[in-house]
Amino acid sequence: MDRLSRPLWSVAGILYCILMSTSTAGAQDQPSLLGRWEGEIQLPGTPLAIEVEFGLDEDALSGSISIPVEGAFDLPLDQIQRDAHDVAFRMADAPGEPRFRGRMADDGDSIHGDFRQNGQTFGFRLDRTAVGPREDRSQTAGADETEQD
Repeated sequence: MDRLSRPLWSVAGILYCILMSTSTAGAQDQPSLLGRWEGEIQLPGTPLAIEVEFGLDEDALSGSISIPVEGAFDLPLDQIQRDAHDVAFRMADAPGEPRFRGRMADDGDSIHGDFRQNGQTFGFRLDRTAVGPREDRSQTAGADETEQD
């Protein structure tokens, strides 16, 4: 009986290794959401430019959104969800519960989907931008804002 159990354990070990390597390979092939994205919400008449940044905060996804034309910078995002190529997030504590739900392209360079606020739905698109240091927004935020020591 001992001679029969050895080959079975060997086969089981090989199958386990194959299953583990294929399941982790899929996760490694998934494009990262982390980084900076620029795009627009397709409002009627004129698109609204947006900038989104995703990062990690204690191993949980975090993010912020900026809407330069409105003078709104680094507004927090919450309920950030990622499932394979599906992406969802919302603007935290914003009126009208603005939510984004989209799909990341297979190459990981763009996200497109629906933006919903106050019962209305508009398309949106984000394109990945080069990762680099964040721009200093203090020059564009307004002259009356000063740093306090």
